[in-house]
Amino acid sequence: MWRKYLYLVFFLSYIQSGLSQQINLRFFLIDEETEEPISGAHVFVNDSSVGDISNDEGFCEINVSPRENQNFIISHISYGTLVVDPKHYPLLTDNAVLTMKSNGVDINAIQVTAKRSRKWKKNYEKFKEALFGIGTPATKCEILNPEVLRFNKHKDTLTVNAIDVLKIDNNYLGYDILFWLESLIIEPDGSKYYKGKGQFIDKENAQDSKHIKQREKSYQNSLPHFLHSLISSKDNTALSDLGYEISIDRYKKKKFNKISVPFVQELIKKDEASGYYQLHFSDFLTVNHLELIETHTFGTQVSISLAEQQNFGSGRTQSLGAKKQTAISRLYKLGDYLKFDIRGNVINKIDMREYGYWADQGLATTLPVDYKKFSDFELHESSTSSIDTLAIFKNLVGLDDKKKEEALEFIQDNWSSSFVAPLLDVLRLSNVEWQKEKIEKLLKQNVPEIKTNYYDAIQWVWKNENKAAGFYSDFKAYLYSTIDPAFNKYFLKRGHQSKIRIDEILWGGVLQDGIPPLRSP
Repeated sequence: MWRKYLYLVFFLSYIQSGLSQQINLRFFLIDEETEEPISGAHVFVNDSSVGDISNDEGFCEINVSPRENQNFIISHISYGTLVVDPKHYPLLTDNAVLTMKSNGVDINAIQVTAKRSRKWKKNYEKFKEALFGIGTPATKCEILNPEVLRFNKHKDTLTVNAIDVLKIDNNYLGYDILFWLESLIIEPDGSKYYKGKGQFIDKENAQDSKHIKQREKSYQNSLPHFLHSLISSKDNTALSDLGYEISIDRYKKKKFNKISVPFVQELIKKDEASGYYQLHFSDFLTVNHLELIETHTFGTQVSISLAEQQNFGSGRTQSLGAKKQTAISRLYKLGDYLKFDIRGNVINKIDMREYGYWADQGLATTLPVDYKKFSDFELHESSTSSIDTLAIFKNLVGLDDKKKEEALEFIQDNWSSSFVAPLLDVLRLSNVEWQKEKIEKLLKQNVPEIKTNYYDAIQWVWKNENKAAGFYSDFKAYLYSTIDPAFNKYFLKRGHQSKIRIDEILWGGVLQDGIPPLRSP
């Protein structure tokens, strides 16, 4: 059989073909000296769910997006790890052959043991907290082979390494994770940070409703979701509807001071040549998670210096009322800008510092970078800067079933609790059974505690003080004008004038009959 030899230090350029077409990677792994096939090697796109294991012939095959920007990892305990830059993906096709150099480790001679002394157990608990975080998600994660860990404490700094891949059971999100830990360091001041490469594999029960719900919840509160929300929001009101408020804060005299509220589109620039987005800001970009109420179950786990965390404010939350504490995250950049893709995955992570809620999240709530596919955004990418949530909701009204389907899909993918009230209005007035069923299902998926009976549901909205969407008044004008055109003037552009909640204004069910209204009895 003909083989072509590929040496990864040799740089070649290529012309990328259609963006929607997958690249089929097909290659063999052989020993550099013996030319014998290498079986049992893990090959995967870093921090993703895309991967394979080489068979007895050393053969591997996977499909990747031509837009993928994560490195391709080839790892075997007996060989030096190969890291392939994304631009070289097309070279791993047509049965290419990669040579791997032995590192001298005989896998059959390895004796994996670890003394389980009290000291070892104490260090292990510290390690798990640093890796997984604290709270309910972390308690659902288990390391299946802790014996591969090696602890080294020097001058009160704990350094952790692993002699083999860590096998992690994440029963919170429904993943088996293979994690190649390079190092995890816990410094005397409480700093906790780690470096490694991960492969996410769906568990057999990954499609259980609890895992689906918890994955989506983790995504809705994540940095990738926020960054994509910046792209898709035409203004700050639209961003607020997706669950975020932003400000530029400056740290002075041991506290943060708001210096400005930037316009969304001023923060984002698109590099047309690369297709990546740039996030520009000064000082600290502060993000208020409007729909994320902090509780003790999340705990505190810091990925940067604890001293630094304390210097930048001891509290991670902001009070919006006597009973509610919403999560706060802050971003700081070391370079000119942060670079990210349409999925919201940051390319230059080395230039980014996270504080607050995002800094507290460990591997327990981390999703693979391909949780959202490039294809999920293709329909919107050409006009992401002008996505109009009001227009989306207007598509729920009328006779075009296709537009209704697309609108409901958008609402599901970009869920916000502020969507509940306008959806209930549609549910009450719609006479299309399939649409009503889909809205009821959508509400139950995202708000399990709500009853889909309109009057019970709207009272739930009032009791829970859901924030109204910025477009709600204008949407109500559009929807209610199908009953009586006079409603358009009553609601349009008047949301800011209302002294009562817009969702408290309900149609009584009586059509205009020509009888003059009773104004001054």
